Amino acid sequence: MDFLELLKEKYGSETNRITHSIGVRDLAVELAKKLGADPKKAEIAALFHDYYRYDDNDTLISYMDKNDYDKYMDMPWGYHGLAAGNKIKEFGITDSDIINAIKYHTVGRINMSLLEKIIYVSDFAEVNRTHEGSKEVRELALKDFDKAFLLTLEYTYKHTLDKNVLELFKYYGGLNMNELDLVINEIDKLNMENIKSYNLASKSPLFDYVVIASATNDRQANAIIKNLRELDGEGKISIKGIEDKDYSWILIDLTDIIVHIFTGESRAYYGLDEIYSQYLMEK
Repeated sequence: MDFLELLKEKYGSETNRITHSIGVRDLAVELAKKLGADPKKAEIAALFHDYYRYDDNDTLISYMDKNDYDKYMDMPWGYHGLAAGNKIKEFGITDSDIINAIKYHTVGRINMSLLEKIIYVSDFAEVNRTHEGSKEVRELALKDFDKAFLLTLEYTYKHTLDKNVLELFKYYGGLNMNELDLVINEIDKLNMENIKSYNLASKSPLFDYVVIASATNDRQANAIIKNLRELDGEGKISIKGIEDKDYSWILIDLTDIIVHIFTGESRAYYGLDEIYSQYLMEK
């Protein structure tokens, strides 16, 4: 089976998807040869991993194994991989490592095989990717693949705030939470409401992230100041300044991160969520 021709027949004039898949193939094969994995398996998995990328969710669900759907129903961004891994059997592929490398190239999982990790990293870092971290991961993968895999998980979590990715990051040895993680974790521990994070790294020269949350009372608002000051004292974060004259709106400046804590109706009044809405980070 010529999976490149199959991909071209599927996507026709949609050259971006074909170009991406070829890029994944090239990096995956190079890594497989370097790391002792099977290059042919890497090639097949890479060329088929996004075969159903643009199919609608209802179609993808119909292609998925029921157990996969039950486990990953809340992660629709991974449906296309789970579907492709199941459907490739109809194209004569029964090798479980190829199937799993395709299935988990987006959602990841505990105990990933070397081939699964290679496809995961190659999908993130192939040469046509231009997002933050792609070049760094690509260059690192050829020198220290384990660190590149961890860095892929770290960047993926940074841009999605998906808790499943965070758990994988911890499982595979990435135990150090970055500053954004620490701040969100402290806010979450206090049971604040409607926690939102916005990524403005490419838009603002002054800061990278904005975190907004609602405190239910002044005591809760005061607690987050106390907790973040403790983290600052431990050297885990660096507080540049705090404006807290009125607990209806607390602003905490962490240089790269700006935290806004609102109480009462002040959040709706100032409308920061609306201002930053296009930069909302998915959870």
